[in-house]
Amino acid sequence: MRKVDGLLKIVAVSYLLAGFFGGAWAGDFKLADYKYGDSKTQIQPVDKLPLEGDLTISFDFSLGKDFNSKSSPEYQGLFQTGAGNSGVRIELDSKKATWNLIIGDNATKFSVYDLGKLPKAGVWTKVKIQIIKDTVDLSVNNNKIINSKLESVGFATNSVTIGHGVAPDRDFHGNIRGFIISR
Repeated sequence: MRKVDGLLKIVAVSYLLAGFFGGAWAGDFKLADYKYGDSKTQIQPVDKLPLEGDLTISFDFSLGKDFNSKSSPEYQGLFQTGAGNSGVRIELDSKKATWNLIIGDNATKFSVYDLGKLPKAGVWTKVKIQIIKDTVDLSVNNNKIINSKLESVGFATNSVTIGHGVAPDRDFHGNIRGFIISR
């Protein structure tokens, strides 16, 4: 029954937002916090968010104690803005203890940015991503670790999801709070 309740919440929130925003999405938007084991939070704006102007994604996360246990998936997603490789996402590798920012136009054209070693479990980490025209900046705990020309500029923002990755079995074993997308 829990999965059905979560799905109903997703549909209800998506329907409300589509009606409220009338097909356009601008300004700040905050998603509910995510805790491993809870339902996924998914918002689906009607149209792709155009690249014109700035796009900022910010949030805090902490790895759960079972993040790299044998029962947890090897690849775990913090968030994604579009299906497959057509959006912006952060994916964590629990076996190598590394993480990547991935920005893509589609399944064959995407850029991967290595974010290095993961923080320790239980420690809150602040992430801020800014995409301005053809440049991507990423800061971790207010330290800029990426400043690069963006190769994939047609990324989707039509399905913003936190708490899992490109595949439905890539649940994030941890917590996410304060997830905000602004334009």
